[in-house]
Amino acid sequence: MPIGNVISESPSAGTLVNSGSAVDLVVSTGVAVPNVVGLTQTAAGTSITNAGLVVGVVTSAPSSTVPIGNVISESPSAATLVNSGSAVDLVVSTGVAVPNVVGLTQTAATTSINAAGLVVGTVTTVSSFTVPAGNVISESPTAGMHVNGGSAVDIMVSTGPPPADFSISAMPSSVTVQQGGTGSTSIRTTVVGSPGSVTLAAAVSPSGTGVTVSLTPASLSAGANSNLSIIATSTATAGPYTITITGTEGATTHSTAVALTVTVRPLLGFTPSSLDFGTVNLNKIVNRNITVTNLGTSAISITTLSITLGTADAAAYTPTSFCLSPLPPSKSCSIKVAFRADVIGTLTATLNVTDTAPFSPQQISLTGTVINPVAQFSPRPLNFGNVVVGQSKTSPVQLTNLGQTDLIITGIALGGINPGDFSQANNCPAVLPPTASCTIQGTFTPTVVGTRTATLIVTDNVAGGKSTTTFTGVGK
Repeated sequence: MPIGNVISESPSAGTLVNSGSAVDLVVSTGVAVPNVVGLTQTAAGTSITNAGLVVGVVTSAPSSTVPIGNVISESPSAATLVNSGSAVDLVVSTGVAVPNVVGLTQTAATTSINAAGLVVGTVTTVSSFTVPAGNVISESPTAGMHVNGGSAVDIMVSTGPPPADFSISAMPSSVTVQQGGTGSTSIRTTVVGSPGSVTLAAAVSPSGTGVTVSLTPASLSAGANSNLSIIATSTATAGPYTITITGTEGATTHSTAVALTVTVRPLLGFTPSSLDFGTVNLNKIVNRNITVTNLGTSAISITTLSITLGTADAAAYTPTSFCLSPLPPSKSCSIKVAFRADVIGTLTATLNVTDTAPFSPQQISLTGTVINPVAQFSPRPLNFGNVVVGQSKTSPVQLTNLGQTDLIITGIALGGINPGDFSQANNCPAVLPPTASCTIQGTFTPTVVGTRTATLIVTDNVAGGKSTTTFTGVGK
């Protein structure tokens, strides 16, 4: 009922009373606006609705005292009497915007944060090449974010550039060298700040055992590399060593270690140390020799040769020794290994040389790849028939790989008796897979009357290295 309007009367309307009787009235005072200041916007809306009023215009405003989303003020104010159904406008807090303090000094940043109704939280320090010492590198929450008044803002403050320093490392950090052999590894400096030149020194422990080390260069600029060379004499003590690399720049010193292992030099040397027969055509036999040298000071006897199979079959590799027994010091002899290409594919095995030298048996890896490309020409030969002198006739010949491995074509040319009367053009690829074909177009242009012939030569990887067919025709 609107304010000032009669809610009820007594006696009620229609009741018969004496003239001059009193009629009592109850007059409306309206609805009291509830106090919603400090409530969340949702709770405030519920309270207003329960009072028989409605939420009017909702605006937002920053506040350092009222949490984000809570009511700062209402209009009409609390306890004001209004008509039922009237609107109550609200102002809702957006909290406080975090000020941008990145780049400010810590003191200026603190002043700015406090002026916004916030407090400085955790202060961490970190070195920086770009932000001056004492200035803010970053803040959390970030600038522009809205937070409740009194919230903490953490800042990260620069301590300025880091002090000049360096570290050194070796790659690889472990090396194995055989008696009488050499080895090396790379030494690198990693820079923090801007140090000057780093002077390097290398020391081996234990010392005096036939192992020497050197560094080239012995002085490094930032980020440069030095090569550590290792030499073990033929009489060097076998076993583990530690090589310490020390870098010095001014008063700063750092070091790194390289693990060195010196192994015993075998008394029998094999050249080559492994045999690769390459590609061999099916059913061919290829022989290779291994030179055996007695590197010791006493005679050595080679007792047996045996084969350990990998992917090869038992018939693929056959070793034969041509060595005196015993083999005198500093003398050499030969072991012949025959490779029988009887199975298509890569065939591997190991030759075991059993002897009276240390570390017997000595082992030599064997490998060979068996191929069987087969080139077929159709027609064969290519007969052009009769052609008038000076005129031309072109006919095709098809080249097909009937083998089980790729036919590798490195050239196609004409030779024979009269190659000048013939020419060819082709679409053959460098690799012709099994069952694949290509076409060679032959052209006959007789220069004289009579029978003319030429040989088409395809340079490839068949046994013998080429496949041929004949071009023939008669000049008229």
